[in-house]
Amino acid sequence: LSFGFFSKSLYLSIINMIFKHNLIYFLRISSIDINTIKLFSLEEGTAIILHEIGHALNPDLKGMEGEYAADDYACQKGFKEYIISSLEKGKLIIPSEFSTKSTDLRIEHLKNSN
Repeated sequence: LSFGFFSKSLYLSIINMIFKHNLIYFLRISSIDINTIKLFSLEEGTAIILHEIGHALNPDLKGMEGEYAADDYACQKGFKEYIISSLEKGKLIIPSEFSTKSTDLRIEHLKNSN
């Protein structure tokens, strides 16, 4: 059984987290493009997925407040440096999606947070 880009243990960890936090609806509302994730390192891809789970855990937070909360979730799971590097890399390889004021604000917020 091939799991492609991600390891089996990562898939199992993500699925476990989805069930543990009752995030079944996350599977329906999240739009994670696996082809985009493949452009990043395994750690950066994991940080991006954790960021999306952070949105699912905070569905009422919108705009920058929601972005910060989702980033904070990835940081709490130990992926702060990787969420930062994924944003910085995204600006270079997918500028149409990442070269925005909100990306710069998120990077600044992450670098200034504990």
